[in-house]
Amino acid sequence: MTALAQQFQAAQYAALSFGRFRVVVPLQDLHSLEPVLDVDTQQRNGHSIGSIELRDGCSARVYCLDELFSLCDAPPSDQRICAVLDDGAEGELCLVCGTVEALPGEVLTDFPMPACMTSAATPLAGLALLAGRVVGRTSGGALAQFVAAGSAAAAEAICGAEQLLDGTLV
Repeated sequence: MTALAQQFQAAQYAALSFGRFRVVVPLQDLHSLEPVLDVDTQQRNGHSIGSIELRDGCSARVYCLDELFSLCDAPPSDQRICAVLDDGAEGELCLVCGTVEALPGEVLTDFPMPACMTSAATPLAGLALLAGRVVGRTSGGALAQFVAAGSAAAAEAICGAEQLLDGTLV
């Protein structure tokens, strides 16, 4: 087992949903949850949908991904939670998602990335089976790098998303 796999195995997780697609991140990467209604949409910049003032008084950019991991200009109607994640560089990434669920590590069964999904452009480090459904495994830092890159190659990087949405490993 690789060091990365051991790190994920030992961690507790948070499952974030983007439409029908779910990803799990280490629970320590999740700093807080904020309502989407608190996003100031007048503060758009680049790919962000606005900014949000966090509890420490700082503000952070808010981004929205659809179920194929493409950046959106506005959150889909079913995404009402802003997950504030550690960006891996002493900052925070705010992502709008549909649900957030805390998970013990032992409920996940890890799988390697399929060849069609292996790309430097993907934020996914692997896949996992959660309650019979396939989810992506990632981190706040990997998601921050993905968003910073503008997800221009999202369709290619997540080429297997359609198979993941129906919950099967191919």
